[in-house]
Amino acid sequence: VSVSKARAIIVLAEDGNADQSDARALRTVLSLTGVKEGLRGHIVVELSDLDNEVLVKLVGGDLVETVVAHDVIGRLMIQCARQPGLAQIWEDILGFENCEFYIKRWPQLDGMQFEDVLISFPDAVPCGVKATSCGGKIILNPDDSYVLQEGDEVLVIAEDDDTYSPATLPTVLPFS
Repeated sequence: VSVSKARAIIVLAEDGNADQSDARALRTVLSLTGVKEGLRGHIVVELSDLDNEVLVKLVGGDLVETVVAHDVIGRLMIQCARQPGLAQIWEDILGFENCEFYIKRWPQLDGMQFEDVLISFPDAVPCGVKATSCGGKIILNPDDSYVLQEGDEVLVIAEDDDTYSPATLPTVLPFS
């Protein structure tokens, strides 16, 4: 698969010197952004030093997402230590055997309030929105009154990416 046709490119950090590893990652991102055919997917870059994140994002622009693995792992460890049972939840969510996170655009949901989106998926749990109006920022647990805009994507937890889709909203009859 060529880099110009890949849906995603992963740049892993090297063991050893953090600065050298991040410099190599930066050079890789720089060379990828210079691909003449353009890139179809996004680039996920593992960094060793949080201080280098701004520079890598500056060079890669919107194509780049960074992960400072040891920082993320440290945060997860602290959360798990403070909340017994959370480690099992992370294992279930991040593993490939149970449900996973998916982000997808559903044009038929445009103009719908998030409270209605919540009950639109019988086989998934909506938990956020990738908001076009915020430059693609993910909003976890938006207000019920949040209205999906054209281009917004819905973040769900589901069994697989082809096991869920929105259904028509149920009709609620007035209580008499």
